[in-house]
Amino acid sequence: MKKLITFIFIVALIITKSNIYGQEFLGIKIDGKLSEVVAKFKLKGFKVTRPDNTNPFLSGKAGVSVVDVLILSSPITKTVYKIAVYLPKRDDWETIKSEYEDYLNTLTAKYGTPTNSFNFFSDPYKEGEGDEMNAIAMEKCHYSAYWENMSISISEYKQINISYENPKNFTIRNIEVAKLKKDAF
Repeated sequence: MKKLITFIFIVALIITKSNIYGQEFLGIKIDGKLSEVVAKFKLKGFKVTRPDNTNPFLSGKAGVSVVDVLILSSPITKTVYKIAVYLPKRDDWETIKSEYEDYLNTLTAKYGTPTNSFNFFSDPYKEGEGDEMNAIAMEKCHYSAYWENMSISISEYKQINISYENPKNFTIRNIEVAKLKKDAF
């Protein structure tokens, strides 16, 4: 009986952890209506830099960095399903690679080993040949790691991107997009 209770407790803990990790940034849950989430970021000192009714950009401080935050919401109910955080743009490979590895280590310490990760360049690019920043811009740099509901990558904009997703709300977004397509066609 003790083994059964222990097993149930461990399963419940795993389910609870998997349902919550990656679903908040700066203590703000990736959930709720767009206007509510934007208001919470504003309370933390963020400013809207690109207003949009569905996917606004904000800018503010997270830790020691000024970051840009893209908030993605569903088209009808404006339910937030994803937040993409962009760290400052970098001009050289060593800096962006070091920053990527530092944030990857931080996220790994907090959330555990990623379920998948990649660190390579596509042809004709190779690390160490001095053309890494062009490879990034051409989307030939594949440095990324994935957890259940979040990811980190070096984006084609020469920035580190950390994305947090709420899978339940992503399903809402998909239903709304399908409805809009059906109604339009």
